[in-house]
Amino acid sequence: MVAMLMAMTTLSLTACGDDEEDGPSGGGNDIVGTWKANLPSNLLYEVFDEEEIEYVDKAEVLIQFKNNETYVTASVVTYNKVFAELMKDNPYFTNPMVDIDRGTYRINGKKLITRSEYDEDGEEEVADFSISGKTMTFSYSDDGVKYSMKFSKVSDKEIEKYLDRIK
Repeated sequence: MVAMLMAMTTLSLTACGDDEEDGPSGGGNDIVGTWKANLPSNLLYEVFDEEEIEYVDKAEVLIQFKNNETYVTASVVTYNKVFAELMKDNPYFTNPMVDIDRGTYRINGKKLITRSEYDEDGEEEVADFSISGKTMTFSYSDDGVKYSMKFSKVSDKEIEKYLDRIK
């Protein structure tokens, strides 16, 4: 499930949408820092099947863009008490479940170009993005369905607490 969430996170970084931001870089250096989004309900249904979704309390994505043109994402799925009880004997289950992805990025005009270090093909993904104040928006279409995610700028501590768990 977490892998599916990570795939949707990567997809959210890879698709194109409308951009209202003025300026040459669609936000440029404003992108540096940590951004957080709750997975919208329409994406929840793309990631989890109907039986699984009843156990999900919250699914969120954190993305940290660094000055050295690298990024890290943490996809975080928090399950409800019922599921946690069902999984109590599974030594691999943690609540929340966290999946980490890393890669590089660059900005070209209003385009964000990313490459995940876990992508076996090494393909670059291109997205239009906009930043307005402390809100960053990605919008994209997948198989004719339009999705949009809004990220809010948050403290770096929001993602670091998850990164510290895997060191």
